[in-house]
Amino acid sequence: PFYGYENETRVYDKKFLGLANPSNFSYPNLPSLPSTEKEILRIGLTLGAKQEDLLINENASYKNLKNKLSKSYEKIVFATHAISSNDLNDSQGLIISDPSNNDFLSAVDIINLGIRAELVVLSSCYPSRRKGSLFRIEDAPTLTKAFLVSGTNSVVSCTWEIDSIISSRITESFFETMWKDNGIHK
Repeated sequence: PFYGYENETRVYDKKFLGLANPSNFSYPNLPSLPSTEKEILRIGLTLGAKQEDLLINENASYKNLKNKLSKSYEKIVFATHAISSNDLNDSQGLIISDPSNNDFLSAVDIINLGIRAELVVLSSCYPSRRKGSLFRIEDAPTLTKAFLVSGTNSVVSCTWEIDSIISSRITESFFETMWKDNGIHK
């Protein structure tokens, strides 16, 4: 993390926040991600999340996310499209509901939101035929760096092009294995 928490025990307001399959992918011609709904529901069930903390479809908006982030979360998963700096106005970020109304979560937005979480997982598909990079070290600020600067303790993301169904399976397996092996369920 950007800030050190060596001798500090962090306490979080809530267990889990999930954002999946934002609606209105008309811009920039991105497909819907129905597999991410199941992904977020399964992870939420695994972690004992409340339904109100599952932002799916039109509820996966910037406004709703900002309201939720007034609280801190142990774990947050973003299951949506990731956009590289060559895709949209030289910005990196995550598509959330209704991109035509600027519901785009940029790296700068992430920093400004002050996302306090133990773990953020970017289960973000990166469709083929796209240019640019989401996670290159020389890019500033990258999505992963933005979450760390924002107040997140750790970030898990992939650095390669990945299909949304495969991304969902990897993320679900990650949390199910963590639940079984580390006693998340307690």
